[in-house]
This record gives sequence, C-alpha cells and structure tokens, in this order.
Amino acid sequence: MTFHAALPAPLAPNETLTLRVLDEVTGLGFNYADYPMQARDALNYAATIPMAVNSVVKYRYVRIGGNQTQETNAFNQPIRYRLYEVVGPSETTDLIAAWPDRPFNGATGSVQGTAINADSGTAIPNLLVSAGGVQALTDSAGRFTLQGIPVGTHNVVAYALDGGYATFQQGATVAQGLATPVEARVKPTVLVPVTFTVHVPKNTQPGAPVRLAGNLLQLGNTFADLRGGMSVLADRMPIMNTIAEGLYTYTINLPVGADIRYKYTLGDGIWNAERKSNGGFELRQMIVPPDGAIVEEEVVTWQSGPSKPITFEVTAPPSTPAGDIVYIQFNPYGWTEPIPMWSAGDKIWKYKLYGPMDMNSILYRYCRNGQCGVADDEASAGDSATVPLLPQRTMRGGRR
Repeated sequence: MTFHAALPAPLAPNETLTLRVLDEVTGLGFNYADYPMQARDALNYAATIPMAVNSVVKYRYVRIGGNQTQETNAFNQPIRYRLYEVVGPSETTDLIAAWPDRPFNGATGSVQGTAINADSGTAIPNLLVSAGGVQALTDSAGRFTLQGIPVGTHNVVAYALDGGYATFQQGATVAQGLATPVEARVKPTVLVPVTFTVHVPKNTQPGAPVRLAGNLLQLGNTFADLRGGMSVLADRMPIMNTIAEGLYTYTINLPVGADIRYKYTLGDGIWNAERKSNGGFELRQMIVPPDGAIVEEEVVTWQSGPSKPITFEVTAPPSTPAGDIVYIQFNPYGWTEPIPMWSAGDKIWKYKLYGPMDMNSILYRYCRNGQCGVADDEASAGDSATVPLLPQRTMRGGRR
C-alpha cells in the first residue's frame, strides 16, 4: 500500500514527514506506528508499507523536526484521523492542508451527499464519512456534509461504526466554492459467530472480569476523544465467560469481512490491558472470515513497568444505594476514564492494578457509577484532587 502526501509548502531542512498509523483501541496517542516518508520532490512524499487486505487504516501525517507537529485541516483544527480501506495493492494521495504553525491559506470546497442501503434503497444514519481528514456522521435521513475540503481530489470513505455495512470508498474532486455530490451506496454485511477463547496469566486476580476491547461499537469503541486520549470504555466492552481457572471464552456475531482490531483487558485499552513479552501494548487483528471463526489465544502478561501489581480494596459507606458500583479513576498526566471495580462482598470493592506502572507518578480516586468529577469519594473530590498512588493511602469509608 503506497501513501502519497502533497504538502502545502516545503519542509524546513531539519524536518521530515511521517505517516502515523493509529491504534484507536489503545488510544490515538498511544501505540502508533510511524513510517518515514521519502521525498519525491519538495512538495510530494511517499511511503509503501504492507497491510492486510480488507484493513481499514486510520492514520494522519506528522511533521518531525525539533518537535512533532500534527497536521490540521483548513479550519486549523487537528485532524483526528484519515481513513483508507485496503482492497489490494493500491495507492492513495492525500492533500495536507496545514500545520498549527502554518495556517491554511488556500481555496476550499465541500463534499455532500447521502448514504443509501444498496439493497433496500433506504437512508442510513450514523455512518462515519471522511474526506481530507474531515469527518461527519450521517443524519437520520442519511445526509452528510464535509466543509472546508482543499481544492483537489480526495478519498471519500463511509464507515459503519458497528460494521453493519461494507465500507464505501471512492475518489471525489473538489472545486473552489462548490459542493461535490457523493452517493454512498453500501451493502449490509452478514453476521457470523466468532468465538474468542483466551488463556490468562497465573497471577490474574480470581473473579476479575476479563473484557474484550475492540474497534467497533459493540467492543467498546465510542469513536470519540475521551478523557486521557482514550476512545474505548470498559463499561461498553463485553465481559468474557469463565470456563475454567485461567480460561475464558466469549462468542459474538461479527460482520463478514470486517477489520477487527482487539485486545484482552482487565480494565480498558490502557489500564490492565494485555502486553507483549517486551512490555509493549498488544493489539490483535482479524478480518472476519465468511464462515466465522474459533480463536484460541494467550495473554502473555498484564504487567508493564518495574513495579509489582497493587491491590486496592475499598469499603463503601453504609448509605451507598444498593446497585451502585464503585469505580476507580487514575491520573498519570490528567484524569483518564473511570474503570468499574470488582465486587468482593457487601459494600466491598477491589481492583488489582497490573499496569502501566512505568509512569513517574499516578494519582487516583474513587467514585460512584462512573460519575467521577461529580460523585467522588469525599477525600478526593473534584478534578483538582491530588491523591498520589502511595503504599498507605487511607480514605473515608474505605481502605487500600
């Protein structure tokens, strides 16, 4: 797969251009893969990399010199990611609009159209449509508009958040001040059963829920920028079934041909997510086959960093309503998304933190029902709370 990038202006002598392939399951700012691009001339760069057929690649361009600068659109807003479906050996050309320190000053147009079910002719709402790094969701009538697209030819992609429709992709030429029409006719996908079976490490906390985190809505992806740079939520991930000590399984119907990126976790995409033997983040990929699949895999480790796991135990106050769940929230550089703790009896909640433990310091707090910042533990209330992760931290109504 060859990516071509056209720059709005030449790079400085000490700068290079990088294609950054993103991992939405771990978080767009984590576990990305960088591919240096080679100059064809002062304004045009290219990189060729191997990719699985039917992959849907999420990527953006980064300028690297004294620091790293992420591309922006014509409105000088950061580009979350571009989309490209790999259907075989192919090429695509992207027009980079601007950089934060070099605002856009060219001509633009727009892309607008409707997403249609190719079988029934009905409109499709909530498809993610992307062109030139600009994104929009189709409305209830299947309509979309992408404004501020630089003049030139762009790749238009329509992507179903749950994989329920095949990915649509075609080129569209944008002219100054005009709206380029695109009708995205997409076919519904067929669902087939996929069974995931996983062996977990011996030091996995007994009774801890093992979750399946992935890049579709039904696997916890929100397609949004959540706290801490994350995109997936533990609450929305399926919990696997225990079939024996250290062995879990889960069967889910997934769309044929869908590009599934996934990992096993005791938390979310970062906290307590599985790791490779070298300590790096694990991210698995499957292109769902026509007859479904039975997958048996092994988590090498949950742990990362030099420290051993830390076990938290908290007793909620007697006044806590029945049915409420206590969450724990960590702050290594800013508050991340809260994670449900594990029930250990009446009003008692536990959580065993395996990683990441390679950060300089981690703050934490407890809250009810995931409403951190609103329904906090009184000892660490509010987003300005600064309770460090220390060996002996006590709290009102609980212990660690």
